Amino acid sequence: MVEKKLQLLTIGHSYVVALNRSLMRELNKRGQINVTVVAPRFFNGDLRPIQIEAEPEGSELTVVPMDCYLTKYIHFFFYNQRQLADLVSSKKWNYAYLWEEPYIVSGFQVAQKLAQSKIPFSLFTNQNLNKKYPFPFSYFENKTLEQCDSLWGCGPQVLETFRQKKYQGRSEVVPYFVNTDRFLPYSEEQKTKFRAQFGLKNMKTVGFMGRLTEEKGVRIFLYSLEQLQDPAWQAVILGDGPLREEIQKWIDEKKWQDRVFLKLMKHEEIPQILPVMDVLLCPSQTTSFWREQFGRMIIEAFACGVPVIASDSGEIPFVVGDAGVVLPEKDQNLWSKTLVELLKTPERLLLMREKGLKRAQAFSIQTVAQQIEKIIVDRTGAIR
Repeated sequence: MVEKKLQLLTIGHSYVVALNRSLMRELNKRGQINVTVVAPRFFNGDLRPIQIEAEPEGSELTVVPMDCYLTKYIHFFFYNQRQLADLVSSKKWNYAYLWEEPYIVSGFQVAQKLAQSKIPFSLFTNQNLNKKYPFPFSYFENKTLEQCDSLWGCGPQVLETFRQKKYQGRSEVVPYFVNTDRFLPYSEEQKTKFRAQFGLKNMKTVGFMGRLTEEKGVRIFLYSLEQLQDPAWQAVILGDGPLREEIQKWIDEKKWQDRVFLKLMKHEEIPQILPVMDVLLCPSQTTSFWREQFGRMIIEAFACGVPVIASDSGEIPFVVGDAGVVLPEKDQNLWSKTLVELLKTPERLLLMREKGLKRAQAFSIQTVAQQIEKIIVDRTGAIR
């Protein structure tokens, strides 16, 4: 007798991008759970307006486009109530997964509908600072937390934050993933080839990847480069943000246009350029309003065999484990000293490369999908 698949409904505005459905696609392939994804038909993203992207050819994932409103304003946007109600009542859902923060209107809206229909659901959140929200957002968060079957956080600090908020329900660390079929290490020959393809020289390459903002530690990165005495190095900065013009001015003043390369790259190009780096710096800086929530660039670097020097902000120590170097975020002299020493020690870089590749497997898309499958199968069994 063939066991009937569990029916999972998952909803989130990030699913408007096909790449962000990768984990659900992997979960759907595993065989025990039939996944239906709800995504906005259109969403005003941070960088651009996005029409819902089609699934890749051969995908068996069910994707349901839904009308959304006020999508320019993340705290206030919401789903079409009639379409949401019709979908929720369209079949017997065993479980749901809500990928919206609990304090925003859409998170509260979906949670209410699931609770009214008696569909148990898990809620995913990135919050790792105990922020106090004004009414009605505080009410939305408290009510949504009361109704969820379990809370999923991307790291242990998230769970601690919600314990401080007096959440006493079930909770799990469910980390972000890296697709280890897309992010792969290069041989030395491949490094040479792709460096040339991206207009780089074939020499020691220091990298930075992320938003060009104060909290991402760009200035620590630039200071560390200034201290390098060995002439045979270059740097690649991948990203965009408010400090872009300042960085370009710094490059021009140093006359380092042939040494420091500031590049805008599409996300699908990152797996090609990231492995050309010899070391990636992730100097995230904690502020009163923010600390690093995860650091996906770290696990992507690990999967590409790129050693990582990272700060101790937020969830970074959890993500890095023993596979990289974790430094105090404010000690810029230690940052520059560590980078200089590491570039002089190829055997240590090789050891870090091997540790990183091993660490990446703990965050592979297959590993995380397996974890989610087990949680949902166990919870639905316990609920029944």
